[in-house]
Amino acid sequence: MTNILNVSEAVALGIHAMCLIASKTDTILTSLDMASRLKASRAHLSKVMRQLVKAGLVRSYYGPAGGFTLQKRNAQISLLDIYEAIEGKFIPSDCLVGRPICSGKKCVFGGLLKNVNKEIKEYLDKTTLSKLVDVFGGNGNGKRKASIRKEAKKSEKKNHKN
Repeated sequence: MTNILNVSEAVALGIHAMCLIASKTDTILTSLDMASRLKASRAHLSKVMRQLVKAGLVRSYYGPAGGFTLQKRNAQISLLDIYEAIEGKFIPSDCLVGRPICSGKKCVFGGLLKNVNKEIKEYLDKTTLSKLVDVFGGNGNGKRKASIRKEAKKSEKKNHKN
């Protein structure tokens, strides 16, 4: 069955990965762990995670204790932030085809596409990870255990020296 609303696999993967990280606030998650849990290609997930790191949504740690944590608290990261980190600025289109082909007099969908795109953008903007932490379970309180951060920093410093 086809969905009317389609998002790229990268966006879907990014949103689910971020929900998973948000639900495991006391753990640094590896790309292998996440790929396994999300039943996704590790290579594709790694590309998505690089985009999220570049956007400042996720922090990556290298080495044996390496992996990913959120850069901000759950309540500070919206689905729109994730979408735009992967796809670029959300620019809604009033045309289903992406370009007017009906002579511009009247759209077969009327104002439906404009309204739906507006609602989707508003939903993505107001929905934060704090509302979605129960997707994968976990505490989702947005706090990291100090010991995990210390261990990751040690690992990071050690790898930068080598």
